Amino acid sequence: YQIKNEELKENKYYGKYVLLRAVGIVKSNQGSLPREYDNEESIIGLYNWIGDKEPDIEIIDKLSFAIEKATRYRRVKETGEIVEVERILEFPFALRFNRRELKKLDFKVILKDKNYKEVEEDMRKGIGATWPNINTLDYNFINMLEAPYNKDKQINDTK
Repeated sequence: YQIKNEELKENKYYGKYVLLRAVGIVKSNQGSLPREYDNEESIIGLYNWIGDKEPDIEIIDKLSFAIEKATRYRRVKETGEIVEVERILEFPFALRFNRRELKKLDFKVILKDKNYKEVEEDMRKGIGATWPNINTLDYNFINMLEAPYNKDKQINDTK
């Protein structure tokens, strides 16, 4: 996927590529309707990779998923300072998209496989932590790749 939101033209990631992977499908029942009317959403994970051109599929085995962290904070009464109290969750960054949303996005398939069973359960931990909005998707990707806990493990194929 190429980051090309016009509002990000001045950002160093504008025009760069990120690598995503469909890691599973979530089905949810639509009330009393029969199962064939279940809502289906694809779970999409973001690899910790950024590049100037489309990635070579050989690199996939060397990559890990970008991590998202949820943290609890509190305000110190005496100073008013906000401090980290505990890290609640740490999980692979994952987004959910329905078919209508996927059709609107400019995702390009570079490899088709069914080998996502091993990551599906891990990915489910983070679903819903970041709600996708196809209009701000590029911002989500940049925020994850810029997070300090992702930068040190990132494979950066940019100049």
